[in-house]
Order: sequence, then C-alpha cells, then structure tokens
Amino acid sequence: MTEHVSAKESKKAHVVRFGKRSDEETRHKGKEYWFMNRTTLFLVLVTFFVGGVTSNLYAMGARPRAMGGAGIAVADDENAVWLNPAGMSQIDRAHASVSAQVVERNKFMSDHLAYVGKMFQAGGTRKVTLEDYLESDYEFRSEPEKVSNYSWGIGLSRMKRSPELNEEFGNEFIREEQTAFVLAFATRFPIAERLTRRPELYAGLSMRYVDHDWKNPSLTNSLNNRDVYDLNASLFYKANQRLNIGARLDGLISETHDTNPQAVQDNSFTFNLGGAYTFGEKRDTLVAVDIINVFNASRSQDMQLRLGFERNFLDNDLALRLGSYDGTLTLGFGVKLFEGFRMDYAYENFTTFREHHVAFKLPF
Repeated sequence: MTEHVSAKESKKAHVVRFGKRSDEETRHKGKEYWFMNRTTLFLVLVTFFVGGVTSNLYAMGARPRAMGGAGIAVADDENAVWLNPAGMSQIDRAHASVSAQVVERNKFMSDHLAYVGKMFQAGGTRKVTLEDYLESDYEFRSEPEKVSNYSWGIGLSRMKRSPELNEEFGNEFIREEQTAFVLAFATRFPIAERLTRRPELYAGLSMRYVDHDWKNPSLTNSLNNRDVYDLNASLFYKANQRLNIGARLDGLISETHDTNPQAVQDNSFTFNLGGAYTFGEKRDTLVAVDIINVFNASRSQDMQLRLGFERNFLDNDLALRLGSYDGTLTLGFGVKLFEGFRMDYAYENFTTFREHHVAFKLPF
C-alpha cells in the first residue's frame, strides 16, 4: 500500500529533519562573517597608519607608552613581542594591534604593528558535555582537543625623523630612518614545575633585525647604513596571583654590518629587569617597574628607570594610565569601543617633541 504525503507535510518533514543543521550553518556563517569583518577592519587600520611611513628600535604600543614604557613583567597582550616575548605564553588567543604617532607626522613618524598567536597541536579527545550533546541533535561526536604549548609573534616598527627635528635635538644628521622586525617564540619552561613547584615560568626567544639609515655631513660618505641582527632571550614568572617578574637579555648573539669603516662593533649584551603587582579585590590596579640596561652596557642607552600605573574601571571597559619614562611624564587611557575591539592613547611629554600615540587592538 502506497502512502500519499502532501506537499505541505513533506516540506514540514524536511524542515524538521534539516532545520537544525540549517541553524548551525547560519551560526557558523555568522561567525565567519564577524571574523572577516574584524580582519578587514584591522587591515584597513594597518594600511592607514603604517602604509608608506617608518618606526623606532625601542618599539611598543600606546598602552606601555602611557605607562612610562614599563611592561617587562606585564606582557599580557601583543606588546609582549617587543617588551618580553616569554609573556606571550600567558595569552590565550591571538591578538593584533597597530599604533602610530599621530601629531606632526611630517616631523616625526613612529608606527608599529604587532601580532601574537598560538601554535596548536592535536591532543586527546575532548569530553562531550550535555550542552554539546543537545546541540549536536542528540548525537555523541568525539572531537580532537586542541592543545597549545607554544606561542609566536611578529612585530614591525618604522621610524623617520625630519631634519628639523634632528636639529632641535642637536644632532647633525640630515635625515634618519629606522626599521625593525622581530620574530619571537615562547613556551613554558621545561623544568619549571620541578624547579619551582609552580608551572607559571615561561621562556622566550626572539630574533630582531634593525635597518638604520642616516646622512651625516661630517663623514666622507654622507649616506650611512647599519644593519643589526640580534638574538634575544627572556623569562616571565608568575610568582602568585598578583606578582609577576620578568627579565630580558638583548644582544645575546649580535652581528652588525656598518658602511662606516671606522665604526666599532659592540658585542656586549643588555640586561633588563621588571616587576609588576596588582592590587584590589578584582585585581584592577596594576603597578609596573622596569630597570633598563641594569649593568649599563655600552651598546645601549644609559640605565633607565621606567614606572607605570594602570587602573581599570567598568569591568575593564575603561583604563586610565600614568607613568614615568626615566623622569619624563607619560599618561593615557584605553577604552573598549565594542566587543573585542579596543583603542589606546598615550601622551609622552618629551622636552623637544611631545608625542601622541594611538593604537587599535583586536583579538582573533
């Protein structure tokens, strides 16, 4: 006996059978659309700020700049690429940011791009929860769990000083441009748990390339170029829920190529140390202290003290910052514009030139 099913009943059965899958596909496409929107927005900002300009060796985004440059023991966002690559291990998802000095760019341009991501490996089978069971249309589906023991990051920094600004600095350079590129990796220190009985000790390694061009009228060859290749190492330790300690060793291995035959290659290294402590029941107040070039190595600037303060409000939607960059006042703020998208601003009150930096950051 043949059953006759009406077109209406057939359509209803099709909806019952495939409606769940259609909803899941719709949600999946929505997530893909949101991800593409964020990626497109980030690329637009990169093009606007970085395209066709340049940045400096001591690169960092607007957040650490507002905190006086202190951040070796903070390193909880994409700025870890520059400040302490070991800190990238505590970041649980990919982050990207672009920042720029936005005032009088004809005199001084300083722009920075940073990205931090995770390296995933296949782990064990993920446990299926009741929510997963209900959302999978009452089917048990075992999925491999993603495990990440390593993090990586890249940074690009470009700077250009005009002749007018160098004259105000008292330099005889006619023109100065500098580009820096960093590739960094981080992981949990292999013996940390046995050594300290705590697993929160991380190690980082970074490779940095710096291209420095300038003109100097006092030299026979007025156009000079210096290329620097560095291998740097860093550590990050979470002593407890409030105290972090960080260290960075710059120039562990270094090679310099200079067009000036009279230039002397300096193979010394620079040791930098930092500490950070959070206050309050919600740990919404942060104080950071960095000592740069602890042993006063000749390859870098003289020893510096950098202090930073950050206070978060409204469940971290707003942050106010204050700092001292070796005696120079810095301040700024950060605000969440919408879900997953933040803007940071920093002001640095240098004697010769007052810098205003704006950064946009986006998690992926």
